Formats: sequence, structure tokens, C-alpha cells
Amino acid sequence: MAKVHVVFSIKSEESSTSFETKGILHDNTLRFYDDKVKHHIAFNEDSIRYLKTSDVALDFLFEKGKTHQGTYAYAGRTMVLDVKTAQLIHEMHHIELVYDVLSDNTVINHVQLTIDYVPMEEV
Repeated sequence: MAKVHVVFSIKSEESSTSFETKGILHDNTLRFYDDKVKHHIAFNEDSIRYLKTSDVALDFLFEKGKTHQGTYAYAGRTMVLDVKTAQLIHEMHHIELVYDVLSDNTVINHVQLTIDYVPMEEV
């Protein structure tokens, strides 16, 4: 288990958010908090699963060039959406995703997500 410094950035058609925080990297899973929002990123060689837990919860699976169903929950309602991964880059201490969120085969959001995580002793 390693403590890491996390730099998180997400840009969509609707908003843009970025922050820095501390997290934990263990068994190909990165966990960190932004205020009371819990972020959980699990990865292997060809896929990344992103779970976010707060007032808004989501569970998305990413594989380059593939579309998977994901869930988005808000105010007690859960929507099943399609998540189409256009770009997935996972290199040493760096994750970059570009994806579309679709509902009924219509793109409702285009998103760019970047996460850098560096072991604390390297910061």
C-alpha cells in the first residue's frame, strides 16, 4: 500500500473540475476523497472502473473502443447509461480517459478525465 499525491481533472460539456488531494494505491486500486466525495479507480491492463460515491454516485467501466453500461444515481433515482470509451491511456502514475455518455444512442455528454498519482516520497 502506497500513499500518493493525486491531481484530478475532469472536463465535460457542462462543467470543469480539478483538485489535488492525497490518496492510497493498493492492488491496482486508487482511492481518494474530494471533500466528502469518495473516488475509487480500479485498473488492469485494458480496462478501468471508476466508482464515485456522494450525493451523486456513478459506476463506469472503460475499455478503449468499447461501450459498456454504467449507472448514474442522483436524488434517489438511478439511470443506466452507455459509456463509450474513445481514449484510454494508463501509464506509470497517469490515467487519461476520453469518453461519451449516451442515452438512447444519443450523446448527452463528452468527457475528458485525467488523473495523475505520484508516490508521496516523490512529490
